Amino acid sequence: MLADLSTYSLRDFLLFDETIYRGLFGQLNAAFWPMAAVAILLAVALLVFRRRRPGVADRGVAALLATAFAISAALFFFGVYETVNFAAVYPGWGFVLEAGLLLVAVFLLPNTGGSSSAPASASPGRTGVWLAVALVVYALFGHPLAGFAAGRASADLEWFALAPAPTALAALGFLGGWRSRWRFALIVVPVVWLLLDALTLYGLELMPEAVALLVATGFGVIAALVPRRSSFVETAADLGRSGMGDPAEPVRPLRQARRQGHGTRPRSGTTGLLPTTSAQ
Repeated sequence: MLADLSTYSLRDFLLFDETIYRGLFGQLNAAFWPMAAVAILLAVALLVFRRRRPGVADRGVAALLATAFAISAALFFFGVYETVNFAAVYPGWGFVLEAGLLLVAVFLLPNTGGSSSAPASASPGRTGVWLAVALVVYALFGHPLAGFAAGRASADLEWFALAPAPTALAALGFLGGWRSRWRFALIVVPVVWLLLDALTLYGLELMPEAVALLVATGFGVIAALVPRRSSFVETAADLGRSGMGDPAEPVRPLRQARRQGHGTRPRSGTTGLLPTTSAQ
């Protein structure tokens, strides 16, 4: 029995081949391509707007991603994919869950981006920001181009808000720029699907696409896990940009208080030991 199983490959357990799988996206594009075009334009606009109003932009991002996950679940998992794979409903419900969590983020996490003055907030450093932005751009434009380079017909390319993979990649990129720790919960469904999709591509012997998807997923996880800067450092940087201080030098509240004559009172018996006390 075990000897017989060893003769099977992952491809033998798939219910479709690469032509049928790629054709699923062709069906989506033919019927709903205006929806993808509008979603991509909105994603680019929010990506640019986030430089000015991160809190407002992130609420818009959460709403856009919730819509994209819901559309992808309805049209792909519960639609064309279910016609060739009865198990497609399971990741489909995962996408519905993700859409629900993102809607919660819209209403209950109004300061996912916040401002530098938020007392308990933090933001990714410059490296994390650029990594997150690069991943969003890749999800919107690079992922379809990678498929085209791997031999897909232009009609069968995967686009954000219709196909699940670029939707999940865009979510990882946008969430990589969030300050809220909710990003750790929100990346679970996208990462799980991307790994399953890469495994499917591997089973279909589409190795270039599988490797590209795994690499992009890895960068997305890194973007979400990049340590956040404290708001204290950001406030110092903001003071420097406004001409009120040097952003390269951290603020020392205790030292400033002493200069203003409001230092802490020394304990009795130690006055003569303080270096700032003159000898009697």
